Amino acid sequence: MNERQTLIHLDRRTPRLLDTLYETVDHPEVWQRFLDELVEASHGRSARLLFLNDRADQVNTSHKVNIDDDAHQAYVGHFVNTCPWRPELVQKRPGRIYSTFLDFSCRQPEFYRTEFFNDWARGLDIHHGICGTVFQETGLTVQLLVQRTRDQGYFTADETESINRLIPHIQRGLHLSRQLQAMRQEVAAVRDVADRQGLPFLLLGENGEVNFVSEAARHLIEHCDQLRLAENRLHIAGQPADRSLRRRILRQMAHQAQGSARPSSLRIPRAGMPDLQLILSPLHPDMPALQLVPVPSHMAVFIHDALRAPEMDRELLMEMYGLTAAEARTAALVAQGQDVPEIATHAGTSANTIRTQLKQCFRKTGTRRQSELACVLLTGGARLDRRDSYTVQDADTAGSLRRTA
Repeated sequence: MNERQTLIHLDRRTPRLLDTLYETVDHPEVWQRFLDELVEASHGRSARLLFLNDRADQVNTSHKVNIDDDAHQAYVGHFVNTCPWRPELVQKRPGRIYSTFLDFSCRQPEFYRTEFFNDWARGLDIHHGICGTVFQETGLTVQLLVQRTRDQGYFTADETESINRLIPHIQRGLHLSRQLQAMRQEVAAVRDVADRQGLPFLLLGENGEVNFVSEAARHLIEHCDQLRLAENRLHIAGQPADRSLRRRILRQMAHQAQGSARPSSLRIPRAGMPDLQLILSPLHPDMPALQLVPVPSHMAVFIHDALRAPEMDRELLMEMYGLTAAEARTAALVAQGQDVPEIATHAGTSANTIRTQLKQCFRKTGTRRQSELACVLLTGGARLDRRDSYTVQDADTAGSLRRTA
């Protein structure tokens, strides 16, 4: 096709290209489709999108169209740095693409004598192209390349300029994609910390539907006869108790809408064991007054189980307080509520030895009694609320906890 036909075709395909481009923000795999559509729209042969390091001399990942895997691996592994246009590309202004035929000092006869052409491009019938650095941020350089065969001809100045109109959109898409990825990583990190350091919890939407379940909460519910997840809802065994939970959630949500919500608790009886406690805590992040989309109400449901034995990171205790391995073990068992005889039995040593270790723990943590030591440890950052920290205790222990709950 001639230049005029290509420009008309590009103009007609641009709306579709932009739709696909902005779909990549949330779905990076769609870059493959974008490249495929760009090749078709520009009457090209193939295309690549390279994600490189700061210096643009190492390909970290890439997307490609109409380049077989072997040829692509040969390119990213070696020929990317033998390309005659690459040294000059570093000097060119980023945020644009350039015609290899018109905008580089390496003319076509010289190009045909290069290793790049004779050992790689010739076999793929790649004679012309456009390329450029389309995006740069800390730690990332992105380059776009579109190739043509000998018969397809070089990219003219007007064709190159027409494709350059897409570059600002590519930049926005990549920037938004990085922001979204960073936000998701942050949310995942917060969830992980909350799951490790806090109570098991669920997050509910404004209608009481379950939006998120922490791993600890899921493990507890799976091993608990009183709670279950069904139809995207949290349920309590027994219709009266389940209806009570539904009413409580809806009431809390209504109070939240009125700005008068505060946490409340719901006790779930267990025969011969301490009651489960659900703490219903409405959440509504502080947001600017003007919003295009209303912020939905949410609720956190925390689950407290007195039979849940807190786990301590003993190596971290040793590092934080200068404890020995034996002292850290004793301190961790104190945090679980065990007394001196129980710790001695657990450790296979005498009660006097445990008391000596406790004295060292008190001195190193600045505490004076076991209750103070347990409080310091449980609030000091070394607690690991793992899924497997749920233990079925014997009847005597459960009864004791029941009496003190």
